[in-house]
Amino acid sequence: MLFGWRCGFHSTCQVGTVLLVLRHCRGFHCTCQVGTVLLVLRHCCGFHCTCQVGTVLLVLRHCCGFHCTCQVGTVLLVLRHCCGFHCTCQVGTVLLVLRHCCGFHSTCQVGTVLLVLRHCCGFHCTCQVGTVLLVLRHCCGFHCTCQVGTVLLVLRHCRGFHSTCQVGTVLLVLRHCCGFHCTCQVGTVLLVLRHCCGFHCTCQVGTVLLVLRHCCGFHCTCQVGTVLLVLRHCRGFHCTCQVGTVLLVLRHCCGFHCTCQVGTVLLVLRHCRGFHCTCQVGTVLLVLRHCCGFHCTCQVGTVLLVLRHCRGFHCTCQVGTVLLVLRHCCGFHCTCQVGTVLLVLRHCRGFHCTCQVGTVLLVLRHCCGR
Repeated sequence: MLFGWRCGFHSTCQVGTVLLVLRHCRGFHCTCQVGTVLLVLRHCCGFHCTCQVGTVLLVLRHCCGFHCTCQVGTVLLVLRHCCGFHCTCQVGTVLLVLRHCCGFHSTCQVGTVLLVLRHCCGFHCTCQVGTVLLVLRHCCGFHCTCQVGTVLLVLRHCRGFHSTCQVGTVLLVLRHCCGFHCTCQVGTVLLVLRHCCGFHCTCQVGTVLLVLRHCCGFHCTCQVGTVLLVLRHCRGFHCTCQVGTVLLVLRHCCGFHCTCQVGTVLLVLRHCRGFHCTCQVGTVLLVLRHCCGFHCTCQVGTVLLVLRHCRGFHCTCQVGTVLLVLRHCCGFHCTCQVGTVLLVLRHCRGFHCTCQVGTVLLVLRHCCGR
């Protein structure tokens, strides 16, 4: 196995007797069977499962996402600079060009018109708007059943879920929005969500307009007593953030924050992008700066777990009394037990589960996958 810039797990990459070259790759590559042809995956950051294209070489350059069952007949599916799910992209005999796209594209049937998705980073499922072409440029999110009557829903620079955005006969303008927007009923007032990138479900605050600017995350049941929960530049889950009568300030935060009870201390999460569930560290404040991943049950004894610039799962990272340093890491890290040796994961973006290497230090630099 050649390493170099190849950093990550690559499981069941059977290509016969040919070497599978994975350069600057950041994702899962499982069961990449392409017959006797070499599957070239350069600068790739995602799942690549069951990419059967017959005897044709599937070229995936600078790709960062899930590519499952990309059957388009006898035409080669070109996916350049793509970062997302591409499942069942059947468009007949027409080539679906997805450039600089970073999202889910499932069942994008729009009649006989070609759906052009440029610089798009999200789910695009069942975007039926009649015979009109739905133009989604620089869009990065989920777009499911965006029916707003007879008016065309314009979603520019949007990155998130937009499901059942019914606001009567008024056009809901969501510019530079990057998140989930489901049932955003706030009485008779129009909920203005600008530069928002996340879930916004049942944001009932009475007759007051909840202003969420530059917000990119899940915001579900954000009741904090009689105080208005201000979430600025936030990108993640914020569920049941009860901290008494104190206002929980989450600035530039991009992740899941569920049940962040840390005693009598306020949990400060700055520039964070990920799951933060049950981060109990006693009476010590858990500081997570520029973090972008899942952080569940990060108990490391009496030592504070420092996670800087991290973007991924970090579950049960027990390393005894040693501090697990994860810098610029963007992936799943579950049960990383390496004995008494510290597991160094730098610039890593992928799954790292059960990385048992005995007493040897497993060095994964610039790695983004299995």
